[in-house]
Amino acid sequence: TGVLSTIFPPSANRSSPADAHVLASPPSSVASAPIALPDYLADCEDTGNPTVLALSVSTSTRNAVAGSNVSLAISWWDTYSRLTHHDPWSAANLPRASLIGYLEEMSDKDVEVNDIVACYTRVHRDSRLWLPGDSSAPHEGVWMRMVVQEVYWIGGFGDRNFIGWFDPKEWKGIRRKDWEEV
Repeated sequence: TGVLSTIFPPSANRSSPADAHVLASPPSSVASAPIALPDYLADCEDTGNPTVLALSVSTSTRNAVAGSNVSLAISWWDTYSRLTHHDPWSAANLPRASLIGYLEEMSDKDVEVNDIVACYTRVHRDSRLWLPGDSSAPHEGVWMRMVVQEVYWIGGFGDRNFIGWFDPKEWKGIRRKDWEEV
């Protein structure tokens, strides 16, 4: 998971006919304000661009579709605890990053070629309940990728680890085997 941040559109008067029974229009006071919410993600294309199951009910999805850029904060804190069976002595010493870019819908061909459904449901089993195109799903969804344009990295404590902007070409060259070694 990560924390996906978006900005409400300047005109906060939005509607979504598909989920009108669930959603209320946001108050005008949040127009142009940021919001950060946890979201599922997966690395299904191994390109540095995370895969997102974007639901029509999601505030982040709605803001991105309305034109908001997105940033995605990811960390190793939960993974560290799960793998080592104890909490780190200092979470500030563990790596984390903010990916900055935008969401774009995947084509049917991208979904098929990259076996997105199998990849995503392997990481998030419960996401089977919300799969795009499933008539029994409670909300409409589409497969999206976050196209990463910039990466700000904090490797841990600054006196021992790199803190700063990644070269975008270097980020695009990182593969699953590289980040699994972190």
